[in-house]
Amino acid sequence: MKEYGIVLSVENGNAIVGLKRSSACSDCGACELGSNHSKMEITLANTVDAKPGDTVEIQLPTSQFLKASAILYLIPLVTLIIGIVLGHNLGKYFNVNADIIGAITGVLFTVGSYMSIKKLEPRFKKNIGLSPTIIAVYRGMKGDEYNGK
Repeated sequence: MKEYGIVLSVENGNAIVGLKRSSACSDCGACELGSNHSKMEITLANTVDAKPGDTVEIQLPTSQFLKASAILYLIPLVTLIIGIVLGHNLGKYFNVNADIIGAITGVLFTVGSYMSIKKLEPRFKKNIGLSPTIIAVYRGMKGDEYNGK
């Protein structure tokens, strides 16, 4: 997956890049797991000697895209199912409305999984490489021309 952004600043060998999320990018969320912002800033290693104002091409390999999607979609789905089953069984055990208890625990488990994912975001990026890389620089071009292409 490729995106385009503008280098806002360069510091300590890193480039801070401003991006406007495309529809595919917003579905993935690897750059900012769980964030819903249409515009974002991301700090990336400046391996291509980009300067402030440059337009850069950023890539997240497909395998990393799939890992991010699995984290954002499969983990909450599994916790939803576990919460529903657990809540339903607890409702039966305590002789209360099992369907309502199952629905409530399912929602609580799902919310808890999203909160956990957000808290563990830095660890995910570091340990399984969910961070995009700058692969090209386009000097002297306006960022809006390339943003989202």
